[in-house]
Amino acid sequence: MTATASPARRTRRRTGSLDLLQHDRPIPLRLPKADTQRAHEVADGLDLSTSAYARLLYRMGEQLHRRTGVLQLPEHVMERLAADVLAWTVQSAQAARV
Repeated sequence: MTATASPARRTRRRTGSLDLLQHDRPIPLRLPKADTQRAHEVADGLDLSTSAYARLLYRMGEQLHRRTGVLQLPEHVMERLAADVLAWTVQSAQAARV
Protein backbone atom coordinates (compact mmCIF):
# COMPACT_ATOMS: atom_id res chain seq x y z
CA MET A 1 0.00 0.00 0.00
CA THR A 2 1.37 3.39 -0.91
CA ALA A 3 0.56 6.60 0.88
CA THR A 4 -0.90 9.36 -1.22
CA ALA A 5 0.56 12.79 -0.77
CA SER A 6 -1.68 15.65 0.19
CA PRO A 7 -2.15 18.31 -2.48
CA ALA A 8 0.61 20.90 -2.62
CA ARG A 9 -0.11 24.21 -0.94
CA ARG A 10 0.91 27.60 -2.25
CA THR A 11 4.26 28.83 -1.00
CA ARG A 12 4.51 32.18 -2.74
CA ARG A 13 2.79 35.47 -2.18
CA ARG A 14 0.40 36.74 -4.81
CA THR A 15 3.16 39.10 -5.95
CA GLY A 16 5.33 36.10 -6.77
CA SER A 17 7.96 36.93 -4.15
CA LEU A 18 8.95 34.41 -1.54
CA ASP A 19 8.44 35.17 2.13
CA LEU A 20 11.73 35.70 3.95
CA LEU A 21 11.13 33.24 6.76
CA GLN A 22 13.51 31.91 9.35
CA HIS A 23 13.74 28.16 8.95
CA ASP A 24 16.67 27.31 11.19
CA ARG A 25 14.40 27.03 14.28
CA PRO A 26 10.84 26.49 13.04
CA ILE A 27 7.97 26.47 15.51
CA PRO A 28 5.77 23.46 14.80
CA LEU A 29 2.06 24.05 15.21
CA ARG A 30 0.17 20.86 15.96
CA LEU A 31 -3.58 21.13 15.66
CA PRO A 32 -6.34 18.59 16.05
CA LYS A 33 -7.49 17.11 12.74
CA ALA A 34 -10.71 19.18 12.67
CA ASP A 35 -8.79 22.43 13.27
CA THR A 36 -6.26 21.52 10.59
CA GLN A 37 -9.02 20.81 8.08
CA ARG A 38 -10.73 24.10 8.95
CA ALA A 39 -7.43 25.99 8.53
CA HIS A 40 -6.98 24.47 5.05
CA GLU A 41 -10.54 25.37 4.07
CA VAL A 42 -10.33 28.96 5.33
CA ALA A 43 -6.87 29.48 3.80
CA ASP A 44 -8.10 28.21 0.45
CA GLY A 45 -11.11 30.53 0.69
CA LEU A 46 -8.81 33.48 1.36
CA ASP A 47 -6.42 32.42 -1.41
CA LEU A 48 -3.58 31.99 1.12
CA SER A 49 -1.33 29.09 1.90
CA THR A 50 -2.21 27.35 5.13
CA SER A 51 1.07 28.46 6.68
CA ALA A 52 0.40 32.08 5.69
CA TYR A 53 -3.04 31.82 7.29
CA ALA A 54 -1.50 30.38 10.48
CA ARG A 55 1.08 33.22 10.55
CA LEU A 56 -1.72 35.75 10.10
CA LEU A 57 -3.63 34.34 13.08
CA TYR A 58 -0.43 34.24 15.13
CA ARG A 59 0.28 37.88 14.32
CA MET A 60 -3.28 38.87 15.22
CA GLY A 61 -2.91 37.16 18.60
CA GLU A 62 0.51 38.71 19.13
CA GLN A 63 -0.90 42.16 18.34
CA LEU A 64 -3.71 41.61 20.85
CA HIS A 65 -1.17 40.55 23.47
CA ARG A 66 0.99 43.62 22.87
CA ARG A 67 -2.03 45.92 23.09
CA THR A 68 -3.65 44.41 26.19
CA GLY A 69 -0.77 42.66 27.94
CA VAL A 70 -2.82 39.47 28.24
CA LEU A 71 -4.27 36.83 25.99
CA GLN A 72 -7.84 36.40 27.06
CA LEU A 73 -10.24 34.03 25.41
CA PRO A 74 -13.98 34.55 25.51
CA GLU A 75 -15.73 32.85 28.43
CA HIS A 76 -17.52 30.26 26.27
CA VAL A 77 -14.18 29.19 24.78
CA MET A 78 -12.62 28.88 28.24
CA GLU A 79 -15.55 26.74 29.38
CA ARG A 80 -15.16 24.44 26.37
CA LEU A 81 -11.40 24.13 26.94
CA ALA A 82 -11.96 23.35 30.62
CA ALA A 83 -14.48 20.65 29.68
CA ASP A 84 -12.04 19.16 27.17
CA VAL A 85 -9.21 19.13 29.72
CA LEU A 86 -11.48 17.53 32.33
CA ALA A 87 -12.61 14.84 29.87
CA TRP A 88 -9.00 14.14 28.87
CA THR A 89 -7.94 13.93 32.52
CA VAL A 90 -10.72 11.47 33.32
CA GLN A 91 -9.88 9.33 30.27
CA SER A 92 -6.18 9.34 31.19
CA ALA A 93 -6.95 8.33 34.78
CA GLN A 94 -9.22 5.51 33.58
CA ALA A 95 -6.59 4.29 31.12
CA ALA A 96 -3.95 4.30 33.87
CA ARG A 97 -6.11 1.99 36.01
CA VAL A 98 -6.27 -0.68 33.30
